[in-house]
Amino acid sequence: MNKTLKWILIAAGGLVVIFIIVPLILGILTGVNLNKSIEMAKKQEVQTYFNPQKEIKFQYPGTWNVDKKIVDGSKPMIAKIDRSENTYLALLHELNNKNYDLEECGKGLMDGFEFAPGFSLVNAQNITINGIAAYEVIANFEGGVKARVICFVTPDGGARLFTIGYYSTQDEFDKYLIEFDGILQTVETK
Repeated sequence: MNKTLKWILIAAGGLVVIFIIVPLILGILTGVNLNKSIEMAKKQEVQTYFNPQKEIKFQYPGTWNVDKKIVDGSKPMIAKIDRSENTYLALLHELNNKNYDLEECGKGLMDGFEFAPGFSLVNAQNITINGIAAYEVIANFEGGVKARVICFVTPDGGARLFTIGYYSTQDEFDKYLIEFDGILQTVETK
């Protein structure tokens, strides 16, 4: 093979590397980064749930999806927002003829859970969510379900009672718990 042909083949090989292989590798890397960027943007995207009739509002990450089958729903559930197939948030509302206090709210939660199949109490305590006094129960249930359920009464003398619950399989519970905590910090009622 003569020197000229050898240099042409080397140059052609270089062009293949520069114009085909390098862009291909960059495209793959960029695609990976683009997918990561989309996932990160979705996590940072914030949606707002607002129910003007019930006077409650909170924000949740774009990675959670409102269940369209429950539209300010059948009493008492007014919203269900899914994080994954096994993880969701449920918002319940009860308009009472009497004023509830936080102690009754917590007692109602405990009374309801004690009869649930496989109920095992992990923790129960008074907490504050976004400046609202609340009562929290964390429990395990039959079928590998774990829940963190919080009830609170409205500042208008407790005429309205809300329960916001985070339900998941035990293996996913900790994975999305920080997102649920973030949602709690945005809850507003009148």
